[in-house]
Amino acid sequence: MAGRSLDTPGHATATSSSRLPMDPAKLSDFFPLLEASIIVTERSSTSVTVEFRGELDTDNMAEVESVLSGLLPEKGDVFADLAGVTFLGSSGIRALVQVYNECETRGVRFHVRNPAPMSRRVLEISGLTEAFDVPPGPPAPEPRLVDVLFRART
Repeated sequence: MAGRSLDTPGHATATSSSRLPMDPAKLSDFFPLLEASIIVTERSSTSVTVEFRGELDTDNMAEVESVLSGLLPEKGDVFADLAGVTFLGSSGIRALVQVYNECETRGVRFHVRNPAPMSRRVLEISGLTEAFDVPPGPPAPEPRLVDVLFRART
């Protein structure tokens, strides 16, 4: 997908070149209507760190995949920071797998860092923690009695 570009009326175009035509620190400006934002927190010729915020779901995954594909380095590492993700749906998982596969094809390593507890649990259930090089995190909290009782009533 190298060289692929995205056009949005009234906005800049993002490409896979080493220089983005917009402020690379705030790609959410590129997609103002998304419920998720992508912020590039670090970028070099051998790595890129991308912070996700909000919901990663069906409504925005095509755009997220496209933007990430344009940011992949030719070699090195991609770090996806999921600390700010409030919802990780099956489409979000699919997009991360797509990016992982593209990284594998290019010889780039893909890593997920700082997944929020809910995101960590989704990655664990999906069996992706090892493939995505997710570092061990704190154990999941024990369910509270009030939560167990409430679920039993519904």
